[in-house]
Amino acid sequence: MELPADPPERLETVLAAVDALKAQDVAVEKYYPEYAAGKHEIVTDHEPGVRAADHHVLLRETVESVARDRGYRATFLPKPFDHSTNGCHVHLSLWDTAIAGRRPNENAFHDPDCDGLSDTARRFVAGVLDHAPALVALAAPTVNSYARLRPQIGAAAFVCWGRGNREALVRIPAPEPGDGGASTRLEFRAADNTANPYLALLGLLAAGKDGIERDLEPPEPVSADPGNLPAGERADRGIERLPRTLGQALDALEADSVLRAALGTDLFETYLEVKRSHWEAFTDSAVSWERDRLRTVY
Repeated sequence: MELPADPPERLETVLAAVDALKAQDVAVEKYYPEYAAGKHEIVTDHEPGVRAADHHVLLRETVESVARDRGYRATFLPKPFDHSTNGCHVHLSLWDTAIAGRRPNENAFHDPDCDGLSDTARRFVAGVLDHAPALVALAAPTVNSYARLRPQIGAAAFVCWGRGNREALVRIPAPEPGDGGASTRLEFRAADNTANPYLALLGLLAAGKDGIERDLEPPEPVSADPGNLPAGERADRGIERLPRTLGQALDALEADSVLRAALGTDLFETYLEVKRSHWEAFTDSAVSWERDRLRTVY
């Protein structure tokens, strides 16, 4: 999120937003100023299922309201200015008490005998990568989103995964020491705050479930910035570029039968129709529409 650059007043505004979130039972795990002027990150605690999406909506509405009440404006636009971007990194783990041989409330993504990452987690990652071009139409659903999804600006641009790799689409963060694997998770880095969190999470779960059901295997993890790899090496390793525009992402979504089934035909087709109109309106008037229109919404 972007807030004004006056440090004392900016900090007071952020702390007021944190207090307002806590008053609504939205647990704030950490806050810290980001790399660009006026940019801040608030990390909320993990929550099960729909509650996580509920808290995301509360966060956006609360931050915007607190800033407005103090005479400021907060924006969650993915690329509001030339000097910075806003993302919404989704951290996800899978807890399934029905998995044979597992104790209740055990993280299905963790396996201490496989370098910490279970076969279930690997297949889930493979499913997310397989559906990645379509997924970004749900997780990065505005024309401005694709100004952010470019190489080497701290946001995902290539379809790959890696342990601790902040330029990979799917990152596996280092687990917290001594927690028995409870913090083993994946981070999907292409999402931004223009997304409907309910649809973005539904898409991620559907893609991961498909990977598990089809026993997909992910490619080798990428430890380097994929943007620094030679084009030939990326091709050899199957590291493809994410869609460069909303139009390309919508084409991928329209062709994805798994996400169509997850959303249901009516919602799927309505979503495509609305986002196609968004894309067509942008292509008719280009950059001035993108920033002027979206800044009034996000």
